[in-house]
Amino acid sequence: MNASTPDIPPCRPEDFGRPIVNCEHAVSVALPTWQNVIDYEEQVPETLRSMRCGYPRFFLHPQVQEATDLLAKWHCARPREVPLVMVSRQAAQGLVDFLQSRNRSGAHVELLGPGEPALAIVPEEDLNHAREYWRYSGEGISSRRAQAIVEGRADHNPTDLLASTIRERLAESYGVEPKYVFLSPSGMAAILEVYRALAQSSKPKQTFYQLGFPYVDGWRVLKEFGPDATLLPELSAGAYETLLTALREDKIAALFLEFPNNPLMGCVDLDRISGRFSLCRTPIVIDDTLSGPANTDTLSQCDLVTNSLTKLFTGNASVMGGAIIINPQGPRALEFVARFNRPERDEALWWEDLVELEKASADYIERATRTSRNTEKVYAELQADPRIDHIYFSGAPENRELYDAVKKPAGGYPSLLAFTLKDAATRTPPFYDALALAKGPSLGTNFTLVCPYTQLAHYQELDWAESVGVSRYLIRAAIGLEEPGTIIQAFQSALDVAFG
Repeated sequence: MNASTPDIPPCRPEDFGRPIVNCEHAVSVALPTWQNVIDYEEQVPETLRSMRCGYPRFFLHPQVQEATDLLAKWHCARPREVPLVMVSRQAAQGLVDFLQSRNRSGAHVELLGPGEPALAIVPEEDLNHAREYWRYSGEGISSRRAQAIVEGRADHNPTDLLASTIRERLAESYGVEPKYVFLSPSGMAAILEVYRALAQSSKPKQTFYQLGFPYVDGWRVLKEFGPDATLLPELSAGAYETLLTALREDKIAALFLEFPNNPLMGCVDLDRISGRFSLCRTPIVIDDTLSGPANTDTLSQCDLVTNSLTKLFTGNASVMGGAIIINPQGPRALEFVARFNRPERDEALWWEDLVELEKASADYIERATRTSRNTEKVYAELQADPRIDHIYFSGAPENRELYDAVKKPAGGYPSLLAFTLKDAATRTPPFYDALALAKGPSLGTNFTLVCPYTQLAHYQELDWAESVGVSRYLIRAAIGLEEPGTIIQAFQSALDVAFG
């Protein structure tokens, strides 16, 4: 089934739990009220039973659950065992290794056949830890592939042509040859693969650094999969000095950052660090999911770029995908090409997902341009509204110079902004409830999609998030292709209700 945007945004209380788009493989779910979000985070059983889908790394899609139940009957010989269906043998073994690193033994890998996904058979008491790996790695099976298992289909169409088309499209956008582009099952899987490759070549007593407040699970890859990692959440003079001191002392295995960062849209001063890291042959990894190759040239400032193709590259909220792009001019480019050019890579990519990725990304540049223009207009209106306390945007005065340093001549600013309201504790829940726009997780959609970001991403650590400048009442908005006046009117109407 192809994805299509609903005529009426799923924003009413009765829309809770439905797919955010008209597609059974949707990767976002309607969370139309503030209480829906709280109940979801609190894992209220009735709330969870009402959800027909969710973001795949956080929620077991009904098709995935059905495939899991089916395979359990065939492959779980001992009682109290649960299979997790992973995209490849390597992914399943990664889950087993993850559990063993936490002193959890008893899990093992079960193969289904050549070119098939693989099972990680997990003792029931270790399931919560295994689900952490599912979430952080992004290597769980897709709903389309699960559907094929349930239906007994083994129609493995060749993926080479589809993958080549997507790689060529990305290569053109990044200005490199396709041999420097590699596809992954998700954006998180791309980050994890990069981390693993760099960890293999790191020196003793080196650690991984993350600069700038990041998307929560990007940081958790560094934190959970290795012995040590350092987060410098604030883009302050002190953070840069700490970073460069550690670089001079050869303490950094690699530096990870987002450009801009999610959700505060701050920009790292790449000129300040990129040359020094290159001279030391210490890799910089930039996730450019928010800006993307339509808008910025971040690749020239680093060794590796990761991108979640789930977001604006496809835009239809119905398929997961990720990419790794290597800077051909980087000092370790040939080494990275050799590391990522694995023959088993295609096993992790399901042809039906590739079909959707290829089709949906054909007009990526055009959509990125339009959503960027729309976002500038929405920003201008909200920035001038006295009911808005603070607004975060890469084109704002505090970010513009650093962003413009890598902005392409025809590029714009990312189609994402975030804001807080005056009297936030009182006003934000009614504002969110009244907002007549699609509300749920993810971003980069062809339609405007809003969420209470900190509640979703940091519900168990709200005090910590606020200690580094991220309000628990932060609203994040991914601006879509609608007429900007329509989007602006929706925000203003909700503000009228909240401040009425």
